[in-house]
Amino acid sequence: MKITEWSSSKFLQSVQLECWDDVSNQTVETTLKWLEDEQLMHRLQQSLRYATPLHGEILDLGAGSLWLTAYLSKLDSIKRVCAVELAKNRIEQIGIPLFNHLKGNADKTEVFVGDAHQLKFADKTFDFILCDGFLHHLDNLKFGLKEIHRVLRKGGYLIAIREPATAYYRNPEKVIPQKHIDVEYQRYTKQYMYEIAERGFHLRKILRFPRSEYRNIKVNKQLLACFPLNLALGTILHCDISIIAQKPA
Repeated sequence: MKITEWSSSKFLQSVQLECWDDVSNQTVETTLKWLEDEQLMHRLQQSLRYATPLHGEILDLGAGSLWLTAYLSKLDSIKRVCAVELAKNRIEQIGIPLFNHLKGNADKTEVFVGDAHQLKFADKTFDFILCDGFLHHLDNLKFGLKEIHRVLRKGGYLIAIREPATAYYRNPEKVIPQKHIDVEYQRYTKQYMYEIAERGFHLRKILRFPRSEYRNIKVNKQLLACFPLNLALGTILHCDISIIAQKPA
């Protein structure tokens, strides 16, 4: 598998150091369990129903553990898969071992270490751009989506799974009225919708998925109305979304 570094700046080195503690505690086994717990293949398959069949050249942004890259590389309809990840140590310590475990096709896979805000690809290179839990990590969502739009071919799709529909960085002890929860959910979802439309995409579908740790909890709405603390918990129950958008042909 070919790995190309776009930059070896101090910024990238600092990112790799920040990621090290997290990566050093991960193994192939723990990552596989996480993939199963989060039902990522299920989310992906559900999202793909709203796009044309995967084919051609694919970009996996924020590739991380390379699980998605490995899956895509094994599909006969796909000619080439490019994976972009900011942290080289994440690719080396987790990505490559997991890619090999999943029997990904290294012959048609290229991995790039670099910043998604500055994609070093020509205009209209990819037929699909897929990402898992990536868009909300962009420092500049507008600019990141502009780059995605630039390297995507006309009629191509952006499929982003596991994006937060509400804020992750919430004080868990804060009591939040139901109306604020509803407003926050709408704010995050509509922000994605607005930015995607502003960058020239057609939004095809937004799907909602519960977080893994709360998937089996059945919430009584009357109970939620009585206990404000449970309202904060209720925010998490539909927190993750998948976004399917298309660049006009």
